[in-house]
Amino acid sequence: MEFQTPTGTVAAVNEFSLTLQPGETVALVGESGSGKSVSCLAVMGLLPPSGLISSGSILFNGEDLLSFDSNRRRRVRGKDIAMIFQEPMTSLNPVFRVGNQIAEATQVASGAGKVDSMKRAKELLDLVRISDAESRLKNYPHEMSGGMRQRIMIAMALAGKPSVLIADEPTTALDVTVQAQILELLADIQKEMDLAMLFVTHDLGVVAGIADRVCVMYAGQKVEMGGVNEVYERPLMPYTAGLLSSVPRLMRTGRSDRLTTIPGSSPEPGTHRTGCAFAPRCTYVQDICREGPIPLLTQQSREARCIRLDDLSLA
Repeated sequence: MEFQTPTGTVAAVNEFSLTLQPGETVALVGESGSGKSVSCLAVMGLLPPSGLISSGSILFNGEDLLSFDSNRRRRVRGKDIAMIFQEPMTSLNPVFRVGNQIAEATQVASGAGKVDSMKRAKELLDLVRISDAESRLKNYPHEMSGGMRQRIMIAMALAGKPSVLIADEPTTALDVTVQAQILELLADIQKEMDLAMLFVTHDLGVVAGIADRVCVMYAGQKVEMGGVNEVYERPLMPYTAGLLSSVPRLMRTGRSDRLTTIPGSSPEPGTHRTGCAFAPRCTYVQDICREGPIPLLTQQSREARCIRLDDLSLA
């Protein structure tokens, strides 16, 4: 995936792939700028005009979405594949009542009339556990709490009864209690509708509670993938190990203990580099790590982009 900029072409995401099965939740994690959100926008066909998918494919039910024209792609978006965006306050239109916004999503996805779409909007508010749905349909976004606005976004995403749901950091800026409620709601809805869900987050604690598999991204590449328990218990990629070790722990040996950090910073998008992108920050780096492209290696049901996959113990 590339972007045209005033200074030239910038490669944002490359060598990235994953699969989703019905009823499965895959978490996509990594630092800000690693390519998580832009990958989701590419799946939805919502890249800005400067964005270009120069190679690869996006397969849905055996068909390549990149081969669809704009009208056919629009029919898939919302109806078959839906997305919950970050920051519901900025995603919702402040001058329209939430009922009208949900009803519009229903009309676009199913072609329902005004009366039926408003009826469906009430059903969706019930589905996302908003009490007194009838009166809440008349509220404007600013009249609702952050948690309720997030539920409205979930309701809009479910309006077309999709089979794939992309949740792009849906609990950002919510307090811990509301966050837990939203996660429980998403898990319940997924089971009820047998959804395949791609859950984007940088919160590894959230991943442990909701995902079946986890995909770790760094500098626009997939660097590790596997079952959540397997990855958390024995990471195969030094970057993943660094992320896990930097998570705050409730039990610490003393008040003076400092959190573990990963030295350095992520490379700027478009930075030309040879070898492993994580090499400048890696504790286990060797000369060979900087010499050429690092393939994604497989170990049983796991994948990791590290040439020292077999000789490192990062647990």
